Amino acid sequence: MEQDVLAVIRSRMERMSPRRRQIARFYLENAREAVFLPAAQVGERLGLSESTLVRFAQFLGYSGYPAFRQALEAPLRRSWELEEAQTGGEAQTVETLEGEGRRISAMAASLSGEALERGRDILLHARRVYIMGLGDSGPLSLYLYNVLSGLRPGAVHLTGPSQRDIIEQMFSISEEDAFVGLAFPPYSVRTLKAMELANDRRARVISISDGACSPMHLYSSCNLSAPWPKRRAEGFWVAPLAAPMALLQVWLLSLVQSHGEAFEARWGELTDVLEDYQAQGPDALEWGPGRGGV
Repeated sequence: MEQDVLAVIRSRMERMSPRRRQIARFYLENAREAVFLPAAQVGERLGLSESTLVRFAQFLGYSGYPAFRQALEAPLRRSWELEEAQTGGEAQTVETLEGEGRRISAMAASLSGEALERGRDILLHARRVYIMGLGDSGPLSLYLYNVLSGLRPGAVHLTGPSQRDIIEQMFSISEEDAFVGLAFPPYSVRTLKAMELANDRRARVISISDGACSPMHLYSSCNLSAPWPKRRAEGFWVAPLAAPMALLQVWLLSLVQSHGEAFEARWGELTDVLEDYQAQGPDALEWGPGRGGV
């Protein structure tokens, strides 16, 4: 039976050591933010080691910190879903925007600069970058592909009606390449299998998903996370893409800032090519005596 973690923490406060009481107060006072923070960042804010946070989770009866954080998230998700379901009309619009704002703020507080830098370096040095995202992650993967293909050659957007199409497109992937897999609940098995293939071929794999407990991290060496609420609460059927999109923008911006001159030169060359070769107007060529040329 699912327990309310905050209630468990309150019930055990009297039996806690001063250090554990310090940790407990932090979670009781900052639950909505803490749910998105890894143990290392909580420890840094409290002046404690990551192992101390792990032992605190085990003291409460959890196998480790990821299991504790997942349990902490459950009642908060129910609260968010209830708030979203009970609002309507203009109030719902405001609440939806505020909810996205909260998720982006929480992501900003927990975002790992080290992971962003590692992901940026992988994108810079890979021969080819294969990008895959299906379902709700499709618009995210297409955005990443469109921007990245303008910044560097070798970007490949994996898409198709069957897994065979995906495998054929990435069949030549090797250790010189990178693979970026995007998937949020409900997770895509096809994307996960493609990530497994990339990992088996020793390509560098980057996952973009919803947190430390995501199965999409199984085959990745670089994990980037954005909060993603359960969507199927009453009246909430639209994919919440704001936080993942903000994550992609921050990631790509760090890429541009690190190699601005090279990217600017490439964009200038692309602009010149488009001006010289882009067809304007109706796509119909009239040819013959007196009709002229192209």
